[in-house]
Amino acid sequence: MKKLLLAALAVCISAPAFAADITLKAGHDNTVKMPYHLGMVHFKKAVESRTNGKVEVKIYPNSQLGNEMDMIKGILTGSLDMCVTSSSKLVNFIPEIKIFTMPFLFDTPDHLDAALSSDKVNGVLSKIAGSKGFRVVGAFSAGVRHVLNSQKPLFSMADLKGLKIRVMGNPVHVAAFRAFGANPSPIAYNELYGALQTKVVDGAEAANTNYYGKKFYEVAGYWAQVGWLNIMAPVIMSEKKLKSLPADIQKIVLQAGLEAAEYQRALYIQADKENFWKLLANGVKVTYMDPAPFREASKSVYAEFLKSDLEKNLLAAIKAAK
Repeated sequence: MKKLLLAALAVCISAPAFAADITLKAGHDNTVKMPYHLGMVHFKKAVESRTNGKVEVKIYPNSQLGNEMDMIKGILTGSLDMCVTSSSKLVNFIPEIKIFTMPFLFDTPDHLDAALSSDKVNGVLSKIAGSKGFRVVGAFSAGVRHVLNSQKPLFSMADLKGLKIRVMGNPVHVAAFRAFGANPSPIAYNELYGALQTKVVDGAEAANTNYYGKKFYEVAGYWAQVGWLNIMAPVIMSEKKLKSLPADIQKIVLQAGLEAAEYQRALYIQADKENFWKLLANGVKVTYMDPAPFREASKSVYAEFLKSDLEKNLLAAIKAAK
């Protein structure tokens, strides 16, 4: 009996714990309760289940691995395998992707779903991203964007005149809000709460989810609905890393990415609705601005930024995907 116990103990000590053959590090800047994270959890479960544990996906939320720019650079250097980022940040590395940052590109969430499920759109997108060292594994949503303000309720585009509005550090967004009559200010996202509190900026553009999740309503209680942008947030991976994986693992990762993206976009629509009601419960003053003048002003932005045949063809494919 003693020998058997010693033998069993030896096995327990010498036998390694079950460990994944491959570990994928994935980062994002949302909290664990927000749709980015829940979408990546869906991806993690799908990959780990279908590979029988051969692949482990480790998720680092809430900017643990740096801001979006840091994470994108990490993918290129190999210190990070995947991240969720806004198109507005990725455009610094893939200029052609700026089309997804254009105002009023998608008419509805269903239009965005249709476009991101289009073989033609995805084919062009994969070709463009691959040439820059990236693979778009999926396309999350960061919601339909509106305008928050700490100074006064906004009823029309004319009410934006002269207001200092925080926008992402993206030339298209800067040009768009300038065309809308505002004074765009591309300060860092993690500085926005303080900037609103200290009146460095008068307002910002955001979706219901991050307006509520980041508690911006505490320092800017006016919420003007306009839907100027339905933002696409690519889930990107190093092309080199993807190609280094066995063919069957590559297939699983890409399929899981598509499924996680569909799940996340549906989740975001639901979260958007729920957070809107939570904002009302917190005393936010909601107004509605007519989008027609905004759409008209946006024409100059399209003319300025979409000039190549590739961009125009991709735009046509997106608009046709309904």
